[in-house]
Formats: sequence, C-alpha cells, structure tokens
Amino acid sequence: MESEHHHQTSLWQTDRTIIKLKDGTKVYIQFVVDNMSMLVLATKTALDYDGSWTRDLLLLTAQNAKSLGLTEKIILMSDKGSENINDHVRSVSIILKDHIIAQIGINFSYSMVESFFRKLNNCYLYFVNLDSPQQVERQVELFVNQRNNIIPLQALNGATPYVVFTGSWNDQQQIELNNRDKAAMRQRIKENQMLRCNICPN
Repeated sequence: MESEHHHQTSLWQTDRTIIKLKDGTKVYIQFVVDNMSMLVLATKTALDYDGSWTRDLLLLTAQNAKSLGLTEKIILMSDKGSENINDHVRSVSIILKDHIIAQIGINFSYSMVESFFRKLNNCYLYFVNLDSPQQVERQVELFVNQRNNIIPLQALNGATPYVVFTGSWNDQQQIELNNRDKAAMRQRIKENQMLRCNICPN
C-alpha cells in the first residue's frame, strides 16, 4: 500500500539559526520542515531578518508544497521569536489553519528543525572555511538536497523524505529494502568469520 503521509500531513515546523563567518559576520538561516515526512520544504539564508522573513518563507513553502500535491491549509509550529509572531505572519492566514507556539501551545518536544541544524552545522558547515554568505547558502542547498532526496532515514524505515511526502514509497519497496539489508548483514557476517590471525585458533 502506498504511503498516505502526503495526504495527512498538515503540520509544519519552522526555526532559525545563526552562523558566523570567518570575519564575524552573522548569517541567518531558516527552515520550514514537514513534520510527517521530515521533508525540508523551503529555506532562507540572509544577513539580516525582520517580521516579513517567516511570511515570505511560508508563502514560498506553500508554493513548493502545492507543486508536490499538497493544497490543504497547514498548522504551523514555531517558537515565540519575533520573526514568527507578528502581523506579517498573521497576514498569511489564507494558508494557515493554526499557529502553535512551542512551550505555550504544546507540551511535547519541539526539536526536529533544531536537530536538522545540528546536522547541518556538524557535517556541512564546521569543516568549511566560511568566508561569504554565498558559501553558506551553497552548503545549505547541498544539505537540503541530500537530506530530502538521497540519504535514507531510519525514522522513515529507509525511505527518503521526498518519496514519503509525495506518496511514492510503497510496501514493495520496503520489502526489497529489508531483503537487501538482510543480505548485506549475512555478507558481513560471512566476511568477518573468514578473518583469521596468528593468535586466534582456527
């Protein structure tokens, strides 16, 4: 049976982080992530931010999501930062069913986008000499592409966020993946059992 996540999904998370360049310049990065499929739907990278940031990003996210088949109104989850709670964001009520504020409107962890930023920082930014906003933007694009389309996620049973969001992940693909995993495990055990040293008995 094909995944129905793309039909049920209506919750998006958004958050912002700050990266410092070599000269101390601050670069702001914001993501909007689909909660069910973990797909990064839109990003924004800039040298400053204001109340219109999240509004513009939400409109871009809605456009991207519509191109992937999602047309329903969504629930937005964010922290209580000034970039998220303002008249600009309230002006896009046409696409928002509700706006939940972390630590106020919910009593569970709001950490998905924060975990994305940790992965972005640890694996894509910290080992690069960041000397321009454009370089940060390129690394963000690389991270988002690999996260959405290439790297299989255990939380999604080996699928990528894109195929889950679009509903193209099905039971047959899951069975084939499980079979490949089992075959790889058997091969590793076989190769390990063939290893010998002068100390260990045969």
